[in-house]
Amino acid sequence: MIADKVTTPSRRVTDAPTRMFHWLFALCFTGAYLSSESERAQVLHAVFGYSMVALLAFRLIYGWLGPLPVRWSSLIKKLMSGWGWCRSFQLIDLFGANLRSAQNFALVLATCSLLVLSVPLILSGHVLYVGSLHWLEAVHELMANLMLLCVLAHLALLLLISILRGTNLAMPMLRGRVPGTGPDLVASPRLGLALGLLIVSIALGLWAVL
Repeated sequence: MIADKVTTPSRRVTDAPTRMFHWLFALCFTGAYLSSESERAQVLHAVFGYSMVALLAFRLIYGWLGPLPVRWSSLIKKLMSGWGWCRSFQLIDLFGANLRSAQNFALVLATCSLLVLSVPLILSGHVLYVGSLHWLEAVHELMANLMLLCVLAHLALLLLISILRGTNLAMPMLRGRVPGTGPDLVASPRLGLALGLLIVSIALGLWAVL
């Protein structure tokens, strides 16, 4: 007798365009940072930088038109909730029921910092690519290093909170689904839009340097 195949219930919490943005943004920043010191790789450095422009433009629009979990209203709500926790902070909260609120606030704050810092980073990089301002080089380098610190903080928080909660918080950005029952937070995977984002971001990066 063949045993029935047991499937673990899961629900969709992240769509494909959001995951595509996340990984492309991480790839572009990593590639730009690693190629920043090489004179021979400046064209590649620029391709990564201008691709980030397309990605940020997409995230700005998607924050208004995308599914509820990635909308700006949801992000602001999480920030306000975290700010409320900070205002009523007590040392015992670190070990009490409000620990989850503090964790969520730290993750959202790290994510917002990355988006905010990328704006002066890209603008200063564009000016330096088309011209030359010595003082702006220091600004560009500072923004890049601050973003690197935020990336490391983001990764450290993901690892720490995953250990504390006993669950892999990176799973939504890997598979788009998490184990458990309940309704999907995102109705459709939107694979076509994710593919379009990939093509447009690469095309803009290449077009900007040709």
